[in-house]
Amino acid sequence: HELFVDDTQAPWVLTHAARNLPDLIADEPAWDDYVTQLTADGHFVRRISIIDSLRRSPYGALLTRVGHDGDLLHANNLQVLDGSLASQSPIFRRGNVLVSLRNIDTVAVIDPEQERVVWALSGPWHRQHSARFLKTGHLVVFDNLGSLRLASRVLELDPFTQQLTWTYGGGRPGQDLFSESAGSVRRLSNGNTLISESNAGRAIEVTPDGRIAWEF
Repeated sequence: HELFVDDTQAPWVLTHAARNLPDLIADEPAWDDYVTQLTADGHFVRRISIIDSLRRSPYGALLTRVGHDGDLLHANNLQVLDGSLASQSPIFRRGNVLVSLRNIDTVAVIDPEQERVVWALSGPWHRQHSARFLKTGHLVVFDNLGSLRLASRVLELDPFTQQLTWTYGGGRPGQDLFSESAGSVRRLSNGNTLISESNAGRAIEVTPDGRIAWEF
């Protein structure tokens, strides 16, 4: 679904491969998602199983949420952390990787050295995309199905208290937003938020007070 180029110009990509995982799906191989690291010139370095990283962690119980169609996690974005927030919490250690796991409504941070999830949070989103840590340490997420599963919304929240600090959409008057199976969000350097309502083929830039600066 996505690649991320770190500050050494090395790409990290999401890949997947079929595995026999009889404790999760009994009758057929299932997809395991991997965080795959490359060198700056494109050579393979390593790949890290997200399922195994969950199993090695205190968050292994999240695997009880997987479905039975073989697409267990459906990882859809990653962000390699640069360490600028490490003074706030060990989860922000340089080199850790934030991933979004759509099919279990979870975002998680993986320590690639330990190949272990060191932090995870489920909800208040459903089938989310485009999770990112901001420079403030807050988390921004494109929540595809929203609290009522009738409208999409963008959420900014404190990852530790889960307190919402900014929202857009979710059925609010004048903030129409719905993209059932895709979407993205980025906080811009001017403080505005760029939102891709992908299924509707629409992009908007939104000001902090919820006004649309432009749309396409």
